[in-house]
Amino acid sequence: MSNRFFVAVTVTALALGGLPSRARTAPEQTYSGPNSEWVSRLLIRVPEWSCPSSPMASDARPPRMKADSCVRDAYVAAAVLQAWAAECYSRFEQDERAAQAAEEMANELDHADSLCSDRPSVGSGSCDTTHIYRCGERR
Repeated sequence: MSNRFFVAVTVTALALGGLPSRARTAPEQTYSGPNSEWVSRLLIRVPEWSCPSSPMASDARPPRMKADSCVRDAYVAAAVLQAWAAECYSRFEQDERAAQAAEEMANELDHADSLCSDRPSVGSGSCDTTHIYRCGERR
């Protein structure tokens, strides 16, 4: 699972123009396609990110979050990265790619939800990404 997360970060960052060099807090969002409400919600909850200034620029900053206390964290983190990709593609009018990223974001949230349970757990039972996306929040 962790390899998938790091591959997604690297591939998305490279596809959008490079790795981070600076950040701004909660930039205005432009994506308005399918699942846009959740693209916006996730990105608002992880404010330190930026899209590249141009498709070829290397000044993008993918969202960063602690996501290693449970398996579910990897899916939520991947969903946040896909939300970021949807937003950044949208800014460069790559609407088809933006919609695909938003669909992948929704799929990652479905996977995260599939790992939720109402049963009591051993230990704290809390994941690092609970503040970003709670179990069943989209229902």
